[in-house]
Amino acid sequence: MDLGAYLEDAAEQIDIVLDREFGALPGELNKASAHLLLAGGKRLRPAVVMLAADLVENGRSQDILPAALALEVTHTFTLVHDDIMDGDAVRRGVPTVHMKWNEPTAILAGDVLYAHAFELICAAIAPDIAKVRSVNALAKACADLCDGQHMDIHFENRDDVDEMEYLEMVSKKPGYCMLLPQPLAPPLQGGQCSAGQFTL
Repeated sequence: MDLGAYLEDAAEQIDIVLDREFGALPGELNKASAHLLLAGGKRLRPAVVMLAADLVENGRSQDILPAALALEVTHTFTLVHDDIMDGDAVRRGVPTVHMKWNEPTAILAGDVLYAHAFELICAAIAPDIAKVRSVNALAKACADLCDGQHMDIHFENRDDVDEMEYLEMVSKKPGYCMLLPQPLAPPLQGGQCSAGQFTL
């Protein structure tokens, strides 16, 4: 398997499905939510989930596509909120959500994406216990991410941060990116949901 080619193909497929599912949702809040999601990106997180599924069984990535998309949606929600906290004006070559709309709308747009991530996991056809475990693990990973972000902000006003505190913060902030394929593993075991079988 050519890993580079696989990831590129997966990213193209993810872009197509994201555009289909989020590109035409009505209402200004949905447009704000989709703004960064549809602005591109490497799509590495969902592609890795798809790769894991295909390594289990060739072609299985289509069965767990909603769960893979949940990863990209979760990542994007964190970017929307992070841009507010950092005061960033541009992300992925486009204005950040709070700059294009306003901060309250950006906060709500991120919240909408957060909710959609759980909807996507639940869209997989898998044993209920597998979906419950995946939702629980995603929620825990997001809570850890928020805790790590808060620690990072708090550390800016301290000059006595020790090594253990710093390592804890670092492990939490990017940790969800690395750990989410594990929360999504249960649907890999029993999920059977094709790309055309879910809607938001």
